[in-house]
Amino acid sequence: MKLSKTLPVLAIVFLYGCEANNFDSSIANTPSRADLLIKGIAEGKISVVAPATWIEENESRVIQKKYPNLWNKVHFQHGVKYAYMSNTDEQRFNFLKQAFDNESSSVVWALRGGYGAARLIPYLLKIPKPTAHKWLIGYSDITALHLFVSQKWGWKSIHGAVAKDITYSKKDPKNFKYLDEIVSGASKSITYQGFKLLSGKVMQPIAGKLTGGNTALISTSVGTPWQLNAKGKIVIIEESGHGDRIDRVLQHLKHSKILEGAVAVVIGDIIVGDVDVNPIINDFVKDLPVPVFKTDSFGHGDKNYPWIYNADAVIEPDAMGNYQLTFQTQ
Repeated sequence: MKLSKTLPVLAIVFLYGCEANNFDSSIANTPSRADLLIKGIAEGKISVVAPATWIEENESRVIQKKYPNLWNKVHFQHGVKYAYMSNTDEQRFNFLKQAFDNESSSVVWALRGGYGAARLIPYLLKIPKPTAHKWLIGYSDITALHLFVSQKWGWKSIHGAVAKDITYSKKDPKNFKYLDEIVSGASKSITYQGFKLLSGKVMQPIAGKLTGGNTALISTSVGTPWQLNAKGKIVIIEESGHGDRIDRVLQHLKHSKILEGAVAVVIGDIIVGDVDVNPIINDFVKDLPVPVFKTDSFGHGDKNYPWIYNADAVIEPDAMGNYQLTFQTQ
């Protein structure tokens, strides 16, 4: 099913993927699709976990008051902090494993990103693949878990809004609309339009499975058992932070040759607050041997539409003279 731009549900910051949004305690009316997701949490169909950073006190107060069904269902110890994380590695892994093993839910939704998800991978390497597939949802630091479950377990997982994003009034309602349509099975495919070609030539539609995520976490994966495998794939990346650090990570991706073998690269939001980001992007795409596209559909901005790891996808011209990405959701 092709979704138009008029449809209103549910794609990374630089410092280890921490989100870069100001928390809004004056919550606006939550979109109906987000209400459906909250209902799924209350009914136990969606497990919410905190595999990375903790929730700040002002955030937790708003969530407890506005969304008690979300807050009371989170798999983590409330009020516990360990360094930058919501708990020790072992405890965070135990909560994540409980969610993966929960037979009543089909979705494991990260409460937030931040830092720490990659520290759980040594534990995941020691357990067998769960018997039932779960939709893992999140972005930012959760990229590490996406790369693991998509490449080691062969799962499809969703790079999209974290659960606490429901509490941000400025977030695009389509973030949650598309997310609900994916996990509910309401759509068979989704199309995002308006991609601009930055470099390379496109002689025919580009097909490949999707992968990628936060550039800091992709860079972290180099040399590990969960290193990004880009061969034959469309790699989607995005980032946010200071210009020098973003440039450092992008240059590392380039020089490490981790993108070697990709059929295309799609750059989502590259959010920089201190310098002009265009020279950084232009320098990154220079000499990349694959077509590179730019979109504002994914990232740490208000528009963070979901895409699916391991989903079959095609990039082709759209009706407006740019390009569009269509991926299968089932």
